[in-house]
Amino acid sequence: MSHNASYYLKMGSLALFAIIIVVYSVFQARNIIFGPSIDLTSPIDGETYTAALIDIKGIVHNANTFTIDDNPVLTDKNGGFDNQLLLSPGYNIIKVQAGDKFGKTTKVMLQVILKETPQTIISPVKIVATTTEATSTNKISP
Repeated sequence: MSHNASYYLKMGSLALFAIIIVVYSVFQARNIIFGPSIDLTSPIDGETYTAALIDIKGIVHNANTFTIDDNPVLTDKNGGFDNQLLLSPGYNIIKVQAGDKFGKTTKVMLQVILKETPQTIISPVKIVATTTEATSTNKISP
């Protein structure tokens, strides 16, 4: 059975249309397929800091929950966040986690070091307390 050119043109067009629909559907569903993403601008992983208070900044995409060290953090309408965190002296691990409504989570573990600078020791001031006795003469009337 031989097919004419119009049959092959129709089948080719139908196949091309189906491929376009599949590619577009995958493109639109990428947020559901891949889950949330976290783009951190600061702090830098492995960085050493001298100040105990650091800023954690970045953007989170496709997430409905967002936490830093298991504490909820609010984001702006574009997913941007700016949060401050107090470091402990020495080695610190910061867990940044985002989750979407389908149960997919993304986690970033940051390792930073707080190197405390030597602080000037102030000698304590010696306070000498003196007491004075006050005598009062209260008369009691009968």
